[in-house]
Amino acid sequence: MRRAFVFLFSLSIISSFSQDTHYSQFYNSLQFVNPTLFSIQKTDYSLQIHRRSQWYTVTKPFNTTSFTFGGKNIYKGFSLGLTTLNDIAGDSRFSTNAALISISNKVLINEGIILYAIQPSFYQQSIDYNDLIFIENEPINMRSLSFIDLSFALSYYKPVDKENSFILGVSLFHVNEPRQSFSQTNTVSLPLKTVCYSTFSKKTNLQNTLSPIVFFSIQNKTRELVAGCSFNSIINGEIEITSSILNRYRDAIILAIGLKNKNIKLEASYDINTSTLKNASSTIGALEFSFIYEWNKKIKNNNDKEIICPKYL
Repeated sequence: MRRAFVFLFSLSIISSFSQDTHYSQFYNSLQFVNPTLFSIQKTDYSLQIHRRSQWYTVTKPFNTTSFTFGGKNIYKGFSLGLTTLNDIAGDSRFSTNAALISISNKVLINEGIILYAIQPSFYQQSIDYNDLIFIENEPINMRSLSFIDLSFALSYYKPVDKENSFILGVSLFHVNEPRQSFSQTNTVSLPLKTVCYSTFSKKTNLQNTLSPIVFFSIQNKTRELVAGCSFNSIINGEIEITSSILNRYRDAIILAIGLKNKNIKLEASYDINTSTLKNASSTIGALEFSFIYEWNKKIKNNNDKEIICPKYL
């Protein structure tokens, strides 16, 4: 039997907007936080798979998957990030597919570094009305739409010394406020989103690093504040264990743990819902996984070949 679902989300069709891509491991999703950070990633290249599933105890889950390539100093100091995104939400199978291109560079200023980036993106969205029942007739005949999105970012990076560093950045997403509406009689634009991000990396000894993190975003009337701390510990000289505890204000407690061995990093996080939906969700918010593979450029050996002089009798 078809599931009756009253589409109260006229918010995404008539009078509001859909939620932006949302990861609890935001520190692993540079393109959605601050694309300038590709210029200071630890290795020359990186490949990442990121997967999030939310609200699976309440309704059909909201699933988000992204694939990202990051390259540092690709050409004349410019760094590059390439991301493909797939997001499917709820009973309407509201789907968002996107391709993001992050281009960043840096300028040395005294003992710090100014980072800047531009991020053009192409989005395609679609919706399935088959399982939706409306209280009133709505003038929505469109099943898909597409738009170009434009974002900018700026950061300040300061290496305090060889072991410690500080980052402060601000990003402006949806600068062109693209149209995002399936209604033919209403024009809904995607509001400008401002993201502020800061972290301080402090190496407490040879094995351990402590990193306080603050993330704040504002989009129309929506506010999000996340604060917490990450702790990294090196074991046996190669294996690194990462852990984080974060608080998304009035929404969730985020617990994360990861393992890094040489070029490979795996991390998992779990959201404990503390919002007004905690009873309906049984406090279960989201499960999230990330896989990252990192590597450096091969250094060419420019040493002259050894010339062996012939031995004369």
